Amino acid sequence: MGKFLQNPYGTSSFETIIRQNKAFVDKTMFIKSLDELASDYPILLRPLGFGKSTFVSMLKYFYDQSFLDKYDQIFSKTKIYKEDLKSHNTYHVLLIDFSGIATHTQSAFYKGFSQRLINSITNFKVRYPTFVCSLEKEVDFSPTDILGNFFISYQEWYSKNPQEFLNSRTEETDLQNLYIIIDEYDNFANEILNTDRDFFKKITSESGLLKEFYKLIKSETDVTVAKTFITGVSSISLDSITSGFNIAKNITTLPMFNEYAGMTEEDLREIIKELVDYESFNIDLDQMVDGMRQVYNGYAFTEFANHKLFNTSMCLNYIDQIIAKEKLIDPNKVFDPACNFDPKRLYDLLNHTKPEQLNKIIQAYYEDQTFEKMATAIPLALDGGPRLPKLRICNKIIQ
Repeated sequence: MGKFLQNPYGTSSFETIIRQNKAFVDKTMFIKSLDELASDYPILLRPLGFGKSTFVSMLKYFYDQSFLDKYDQIFSKTKIYKEDLKSHNTYHVLLIDFSGIATHTQSAFYKGFSQRLINSITNFKVRYPTFVCSLEKEVDFSPTDILGNFFISYQEWYSKNPQEFLNSRTEETDLQNLYIIIDEYDNFANEILNTDRDFFKKITSESGLLKEFYKLIKSETDVTVAKTFITGVSSISLDSITSGFNIAKNITTLPMFNEYAGMTEEDLREIIKELVDYESFNIDLDQMVDGMRQVYNGYAFTEFANHKLFNTSMCLNYIDQIIAKEKLIDPNKVFDPACNFDPKRLYDLLNHTKPEQLNKIIQAYYEDQTFEKMATAIPLALDGGPRLPKLRICNKIIQ
């Protein structure tokens, strides 16, 4: 077999994957699907380990104007490149990643939330050196004040320099040119719900931080914000978005986006061929895939799905172990730390579910075959291992 590619396990930067010649499943055509979507404010949820952050990174490099000079380098070998979409590199992207915010105290959470916004704006300033937005001492301001200041600064910057921002989408300048991408929107909310339910109610209340934050974004859609893209794991705090940002549309279960993250069996076979010298290891490809299918497959996010999906991170981690040991390994004995999940969270989630709703879910598990097809928004094995859940908790449990 020929030269093998590098394993992208643990790499979320799309540019790094391309530049370092790592193997990847080409999801770029879903950019066209987003462009053609009726809603400019979609929400797409997927479990841990499916590659959401890599997809978000891909959107940043595709849409942001500052990466125009890298467009050919990054996308020339992808499917979307042949489409020659006018939307590429025509927006100013503000990417906000809400993962890893401390939640051990309320003050730590507010400070962490504000710091994430400051980090995002700082990165924006690096990409656009002429953009001016003072961030001194803003960590002590409320998140809505920080974001509001950014919007005001953006309007001033853009209106004073229109000649720098010719928009190939409309062939004219357009102040409404900001694309806000939010990754891991619910990361901190899940943590807070598990430790301090009263605080969770506070930040998701009518006047709480989350609703006020998304209300502010909505108010700018008539002025500066052209599009948003929001992703996360569960819908457990989705109401905070949709009530404050009621123009957003949850497209999680649309059949056309079922495969936007994760791998089909065809994808998996191609990745294995690019990464593993299985013939010299005396490994049968079909046997390897069959073992992975029993442990890492079975996910679907709509009853109309054409394919069940493999968890990307789990598969890549398992492939890494195969390469290291040069032999076939029982996938049941391979643990993926990137998909580790505290079983206590399942207990907390069930404990917060109305008894009548929980009874319906349990009944559906035993009686309804379609229930087996619906993947959990929070994937975990009841024994704490990385295996495919024996019990799939469908989206109903967190709606």
